[in-house]
Amino acid sequence: MYAVYRVSELFLHVELWIFLCLLAATGLALRGRFLPSRRFLLWGVALFYAVSIAPTAKALIGPLESRYPPFLTGREQTYDAIVVLAGALQWQPPVNSYTILGTESLDRLICGINLLKEASAPLLVLTGGVADPFRITPAVASVMKDQAVRLGTPAEAILIETRSRTTAESAVEVRRLLPDAQRIVLTSSAYHLPRAVALFKKQGFLEVIPAPCYYEITGKDFVVSDLLPGYERLRLVDFAIHEYVGSAVYRMLGRL
Repeated sequence: MYAVYRVSELFLHVELWIFLCLLAATGLALRGRFLPSRRFLLWGVALFYAVSIAPTAKALIGPLESRYPPFLTGREQTYDAIVVLAGALQWQPPVNSYTILGTESLDRLICGINLLKEASAPLLVLTGGVADPFRITPAVASVMKDQAVRLGTPAEAILIETRSRTTAESAVEVRRLLPDAQRIVLTSSAYHLPRAVALFKKQGFLEVIPAPCYYEITGKDFVVSDLLPGYERLRLVDFAIHEYVGSAVYRMLGRL
């Protein structure tokens, strides 16, 4: 069932729809139907340009990232745990192993380690299992823990959850691990937190304090290069669509 879910996620990637437009244009042209072929070609080119420029990416990601301000620790405040949501793993062919280096997981882990040092909390909870249903990989949380220990975090201060594959499952599993916890600090990418915080609150935590780890949208000044297409802008559009659609689906399912 999870494999079906991951495959269905492909339809949220705008590059797939661009490819389908170009594929349709090619197929129609080969059959001599040049007028509809041109239309699909124009749709594909227009869609590609629209979703790969900075104004579109900022318009979609901006409202998600501005939802919560940066987290400020207060010395008088205490928390039951710092919870870090995993991002991804990266395969390293030369050494035949997986790493969180170069992924969102490392950025979120560093934020979690810093929060553990700055905030008054006894535990760093790392959550994330095997997210790829088509390959055998280690649990992301396990790899994150190894990196955290190498960076000097005491192993006894780290609790990992390796069963979850989605944010919704992470919320359920963290509540299972911390049945008595009431106040947690939740850290992840800024654009991901609106959906994540809502899912954790649904699990009955008294307070879920969002701690945005980093922001994808930097700077407000418009420059001419913002109108040039770029892969990074398209990637952000994909992220935003995933968050908006994910929130809508969870609401329909009663999980938010």
